Amino acid sequence: MLKQRKFNRIIFILLIFLALALGYFQSALKTQERKYKNLEDRYVRLEMMIGASESAQLIKDSYQIIDNQGCFIED
Repeated sequence: MLKQRKFNRIIFILLIFLALALGYFQSALKTQERKYKNLEDRYVRLEMMIGASESAQLIKDSYQIIDNQGCFIED
């Protein structure tokens, strides 16, 4: 009887821990989703402001190839 009671307590504590962890990770996921939507909204507004061709050039410039020493590689 004592072992069953101890087992039940361990399971109960484990369930509480898992519920708290689930709540924490769900909250973190919602926060990241809000950050992503905010960033996407900023990107769309910026693209509308500067135009599609200028934004394409900025994206192209941001993907420069860098070697292992951190120096830019010329094409």
